[in-house]
Amino acid sequence: THTQSVFFEQQLRFFERLFIKGGVRVDDHSVFGTQVTERGSVAFMIKETGTRLRGGAGTGFRAPTLNDLFFPTFSSPDLKPEKSFSWEAGLDQTFWGERIRLGLTYFYNKFEDLIRFVPITVFPFVAAVNVARARTEGIEATGEIDILRNLVGSVNYTYTDSEDLGTGRWLAREPQHRWNIGLTWEPFRRLSLFAQVHVVTRQFESEQVGYNSGHTRVDI
Repeated sequence: THTQSVFFEQQLRFFERLFIKGGVRVDDHSVFGTQVTERGSVAFMIKETGTRLRGGAGTGFRAPTLNDLFFPTFSSPDLKPEKSFSWEAGLDQTFWGERIRLGLTYFYNKFEDLIRFVPITVFPFVAAVNVARARTEGIEATGEIDILRNLVGSVNYTYTDSEDLGTGRWLAREPQHRWNIGLTWEPFRRLSLFAQVHVVTRQFESEQVGYNSGHTRVDI
């Protein structure tokens, strides 16, 4: 397969307070034809209080990868491209001379022919499929603090409510809760050390399997 693309984006700035951005992309895919996607966003700064209000919306297109289509055992050459519409709105706030940075975002995504890997009862026990229609929505909260000049702590939490609109069930392997907690230390210039804990709660697998137990990963 091959894809040829053209992308145009325009950014506007007014009085260092209002920021508007819009873009359009045209993809000519050798298998799935020509697709047009758009994206726009706006942000407003209240400098006196360290507040930023923001929002955005756009459409999306994702063609199946070669692995999705042709990898031995779990692929499907009949997969269709994935299309989506999404929007979000959020608020960012700083405190203590911008040493504390907080953010809150609400997001909504709607998919057609979402490409997912789902469990099956025969080898290789997983298969690539198109979910006819699906949606995800939720909130994401972020926080960052400069503990010292060279030590930064961070935490973010994402709550996701997902649904396969054909079955009314959760999307397979889409966790409801995600946590990331980390520290980054720069003992001297050009050296950065970090540790991060990534926590994912249980996820729906299938009607036969039920839910898995989730997992925790530590990166250093």
